Amino acid sequence: MRSMVNITFLQAILCGILYWLAIGNLPFVGLWTLQKPLVCGALVGLILGHPVEGAVIGGSINLMYIGFVSAGGSMPSDISLAGIVGTAYAITSGVSTKTALALSVPIGLLGVVVWTARMTVDGFFVHMADAYIEKEEYHKIWRANVLYPQIFCAAITILPCSLSVYYGSIFLSSKLALLDGAILSSFQVVGSLLPCLGIAITLTYIFEGEARIFFFLGFLLASYCNLPLHMMGVFSLIIGIIYMQMKGEEIARPDEEEEEDEDGEEEDENEDDEEYDGAGEYAGGDPGGEKTAGSGDKSGRMESAARPKVCHLIPRKALWRAWLIWETFPQTCYNYERMMGQEMAHMFVPLLKYLYKDQPQKAKELMKREITFYNTHVEFGACVSGMAIALEEQKAIQGQVSDVLIKNLKTSFMGSLAGMGDTIWQGIFIPVLLVFCIDLTNSNGGNVWGAVIYSILVILAAYTLSYYNFMFGYRFGGESIVRLLENGKLKRLLSVASITGCMVMGALVVKYVNCACGLSLTFSENTFQLQEELFDKICPNLIPLAMVMLIYYLIKKRAWSSKKVIVLCFLLGLLSGYTGILTAI
Repeated sequence: MRSMVNITFLQAILCGILYWLAIGNLPFVGLWTLQKPLVCGALVGLILGHPVEGAVIGGSINLMYIGFVSAGGSMPSDISLAGIVGTAYAITSGVSTKTALALSVPIGLLGVVVWTARMTVDGFFVHMADAYIEKEEYHKIWRANVLYPQIFCAAITILPCSLSVYYGSIFLSSKLALLDGAILSSFQVVGSLLPCLGIAITLTYIFEGEARIFFFLGFLLASYCNLPLHMMGVFSLIIGIIYMQMKGEEIARPDEEEEEDEDGEEEDENEDDEEYDGAGEYAGGDPGGEKTAGSGDKSGRMESAARPKVCHLIPRKALWRAWLIWETFPQTCYNYERMMGQEMAHMFVPLLKYLYKDQPQKAKELMKREITFYNTHVEFGACVSGMAIALEEQKAIQGQVSDVLIKNLKTSFMGSLAGMGDTIWQGIFIPVLLVFCIDLTNSNGGNVWGAVIYSILVILAAYTLSYYNFMFGYRFGGESIVRLLENGKLKRLLSVASITGCMVMGALVVKYVNCACGLSLTFSENTFQLQEELFDKICPNLIPLAMVMLIYYLIKKRAWSSKKVIVLCFLLGLLSGYTGILTAI
């Protein structure tokens, strides 16, 4: 046990504010940063004067939730509350990291109540936005999408979390000494088993087809070669690329060499036309300043020449502002009634004066169209938002784009892109990045650099991907979505990502599932340790692998929920605490 740390009420309040920032999904924080126990744990440690300890504890808690995906407004567990309160309890009470991990589980489940309350009440603010649209007070929509929902969110998060941290830590510190060794041993076993859940959930996304064998390859390499996790990541990426090339599938096909153009001066003139001319046109329809698809070859130039100039009403600055609203406030008023529909209306506010400056009725019709039900992945679905702007712009110019077309395209593509985003972003990219950063946090006796590097990289990746997809959608309209879904390179890259993810997950079993068989058999004067004399000789870390595959089977084949698996882990831990079937190592 570590030494206990006293907590002040001010520190508890700061922990409550941290929880509000995490669950409120405010700019640059929340969804991919503060909601992760690795990050919020480090900040709790900073508040309590032990940042390194907080990062290590938060990273351990994060392992259990590493594969959790929040899709379609669902929240399996409130991982930010588990990270904040669990880390605070561990630091103030001096319990081991594994015990803190076990304590964080019920806390995360209780946090679902807060999430449900927020999603329900936020529906009230949607009708407030409807009233603003009816009155043509579009400048007030940000109040209904950001200000009022965040005031409510702060009210239901800051004080309850602060009281839980303050009084819960005092209560836990006073009662912990009353627990006997068997109960503490049970909590440690539970803590060693819970990372199996996060790994198993991640495997449900990537443990398919030819990628399966690479999971076991990663496990064996980590067991027998003791490769560091970051080297395993590099090694697995190289293996994935080589494997796909051996199958004859190129990961990235370079553009064909550009043929000589007899009319070079005309090409230069076309490039000059890319600039916004002030009269409402971008030649080639490229507001992001990028070349249109196919510009690197002859056929691409022919296609570009055949495509008529696309007239634009929206200047780049306004388009950039619309994207920033989309990426910055996507779920500040997330609700069951319309999900992200209100955010779509908020995004169009700075564009109305360019589309329907002197046509208030048409501006109102646009806002009513866009505030309907909508839900997608923030970064991958950004191209649908850009597409919606392009279609609304062409409707304002030509009047030939029907309301039904706009609604149907949004509805058709939001689900497919949400599924793609949840798989690639939440199912592969975020877990793999977290694995490397948690491993970095635990290196050299512990440090905070894993949390810092993770936060910087995920913010840069999110904003870059979102911007590219948004502008891509705007340039090509509805055609962009079809291009994205039919792009063969995306499928190949996903295959490499699955191979890399499987190998890393295999190594993660060895690194973080720290349990072993504690049973022994006594013959005369000789004691036969099952773990050392049997399982280790068959294969090191065989018990952790068996536990991960068991939980994967229960989730994937038997449709067990994460809650059932957690109950199973607690029952196994309790049984092991008194019988020694499993021990934490």
